[in-house]
Amino acid sequence: MFLEMKAVNPSGLPAGSYTFKVNGNSSWSDTLSWRAKEVEFVDGPMLFGWLYPHELGAGYSGFTIQARGENLDQLDTSKTIVMELKEAITTNGFNERVTVNLSDIHVNEHDDDYIEATFSKALPTERTDLLLTIGYEDESIITPIQGGSNIEIQAVDWKTIYGVVWDIDSVSKQYVITAKGWNLTEPAKATIYKFGEVFDTYENLQPNAEGTGYTINLDATTIIEPGQYDVEIQIGDWSSGWHGWWIEEPKSETVIQVGSAVGSQGTTVTIPINGKKINGVAGMQFELRYDPTVAQVVQNGVECLQDFLPIVNYEHAAEGYITVAIASTTGLTVEDALLFNITFQITGEPGKHTNILLNSIDGKFLIDTNNNGIPAWVDEGSISVGLKYGDANGDDSIDVGDAIYVMRNVVGLEEMNDAQKMFADVNKDGAIDISDAILIMRRIVNLIDKFPAED
Repeated sequence: MFLEMKAVNPSGLPAGSYTFKVNGNSSWSDTLSWRAKEVEFVDGPMLFGWLYPHELGAGYSGFTIQARGENLDQLDTSKTIVMELKEAITTNGFNERVTVNLSDIHVNEHDDDYIEATFSKALPTERTDLLLTIGYEDESIITPIQGGSNIEIQAVDWKTIYGVVWDIDSVSKQYVITAKGWNLTEPAKATIYKFGEVFDTYENLQPNAEGTGYTINLDATTIIEPGQYDVEIQIGDWSSGWHGWWIEEPKSETVIQVGSAVGSQGTTVTIPINGKKINGVAGMQFELRYDPTVAQVVQNGVECLQDFLPIVNYEHAAEGYITVAIASTTGLTVEDALLFNITFQITGEPGKHTNILLNSIDGKFLIDTNNNGIPAWVDEGSISVGLKYGDANGDDSIDVGDAIYVMRNVVGLEEMNDAQKMFADVNKDGAIDISDAILIMRRIVNLIDKFPAED
């Protein structure tokens, strides 16, 4: 399960070789010797041996190889850094050495660093084993960077997809998704998965003239949430597997923000929907989805706060979604505005949670006066079921223990979290004090039938 390997030195551990022992049993004394593996921690820049692409196309030229690593900001850039690609078996075959420019050393704060170079010579036209060396050049001799010697890679003569990249074309309002590969000559089908579920499919995609990729143009006016997306390319009976990419936080200036709330079972909460950098929006159409076992939109619970004509279908509210359409004769342009308030009845037990999602209808979400889609990003909201008012200690009952807990909090013997503070403040005066403890005790002996906060 574990292999001999090198790893970037963790803080506080001297560089050197270490033996790690792992065991699936409950007692460390039962550790088997074959599960003890050597791990060498190293200081300074190092490469992992992970290449992108992980395969090269036989006969191709003008390709770029990226090699992943860590601490590449510690490379000695006063020296000449090179990447050399050559055949593994013969010394008379393909061999090319390329100097790495400083601009081709990429250091990322969170992700792996990488170093890259572009090779101009054509690879052999048949399947060939190759070796890549990365290091410092001195009078034609290469001194490899740690992890940079004899990295294996193949030139292949079969069709392959090695990755997916995406960008947004703000002019055509489309996401441009490219499945990159080699030896691609046949039409393909692409399936896009959004968080593991089928998002869209594209039939009869044609490869580019070089046979190195398929391009998918995805309507950017649909709602695309930040997160993990995957593309599967199918050519006949052959499938490339899933290739993922991560959509970062909004690049579009227009953002729709769905609010969040915490409430107790049986109460209502209001979720605001805000718009930022709204420009010329004359209409909206969307589904609002949620988990109905946690909360449900109440009848007539959608309040439109801008000069729009709203139509709301509540027919499926108990099933977990409503549909909304709004329209106006002129476009709304605001920097930051509250668009809707939506009222939910909380139905779930304490501790339950639901996300609140917006989905476009028929591929459009925000629309201008000419019926064109406007690109927008959505920040999803949520509803969490908290404690009952008066249940300060969170044991799902209201009793004298809650009054004691409040009093101990007042004198500093206990410390409440934010949810506890919300539901311990039963008189809703913004403070947790002895008056809240008194109200809890009055509720226990039936001198009151509800707290002021529940009005």
